[in-house]
Amino acid sequence: MSMRAPERSAGAAVGVGSVATAVIAVLLLVVDRPGKVELLAYVAILAVPAALAVGAFAGKPALFAPAAMLSIALSPMLFTGMPLLLIPGLLYVWAYVSSPRPKGLPTARGVAAVVAPIVLTIVALRVVVHGASERCVTTTVGNITQTDCATVPTVGRAVLGFGLACAAVVTGWVLARSSAHVRKNQGDEGERTPTRTG
Repeated sequence: MSMRAPERSAGAAVGVGSVATAVIAVLLLVVDRPGKVELLAYVAILAVPAALAVGAFAGKPALFAPAAMLSIALSPMLFTGMPLLLIPGLLYVWAYVSSPRPKGLPTARGVAAVVAPIVLTIVALRVVVHGASERCVTTTVGNITQTDCATVPTVGRAVLGFGLACAAVVTGWVLARSSAHVRKNQGDEGERTPTRTG
């Protein structure tokens, strides 16, 4: 069975977003060369939009909204691979507009599913960036000396930022679950549970 147009657009957005996040992670590793913990924190924050988009594709279309907003908002903050987040951000907007509205999702939870991941991701970014120190590495090849500098957060801030980024994804996924989806899962579990007879 062929995929419908909204499903194709959503799938394309998720695919492009995942590839863009992976490319940015590689560029960060090669160009900025942060430590392992710091790299994990940066990648976790940059991967929030793609992770939310995966949740949207998995039946929570409301998550395309925060995925789009975060991708577009984060793209100007990156000197490495800057346009790579803007492109999936625009695709997330397209996927959100073309996707059907979720049924059984209360308005308050729908708003919270959009706002909470954005707030948590911004806090995570601020925690990682604020108070970061500049680390320089000098390499000498023959008579040529080159110094590369990068802004690196402390390990504690990097760990906290990683946790907040993960919380943003989990919170969005949980809040975007419609009551109809929950009832369906409960019904499936009820059908699988054998009935005891006295």
